[in-house]
Amino acid sequence: METGLMPVEIIKDGGSLFVLNHGSHDVVKLDAATLELQGKVSVGDNPYYAVASGGNLYVSSMDADAVSEIDIESFTVTREIPTAAGPHAMVLEGDTDENTGH
Repeated sequence: METGLMPVEIIKDGGSLFVLNHGSHDVVKLDAATLELQGKVSVGDNPYYAVASGGNLYVSSMDADAVSEIDIESFTVTREIPTAAGPHAMVLEGDTDENTGH
């Protein structure tokens, strides 16, 4: 299955899989059971890492110096969060039983 250029990460949240494509600067949403494409959204340059929490997917983009917040239901970017240069991994604060992606 082709998802985009240079897929670097796949995470599962509920019935969906999310594939981060480092080379094409986007994220695709697949149905976890059928692997059907459910959506594609552009994010900052070189997405690298993601976590799912509270109905959102947070994607760090190494060369955009930002984290994109994506609403999982509508699969749209709801905000861009500026970061220090080259964001990599992320950690959720507080008590949570939610899927961190890893």
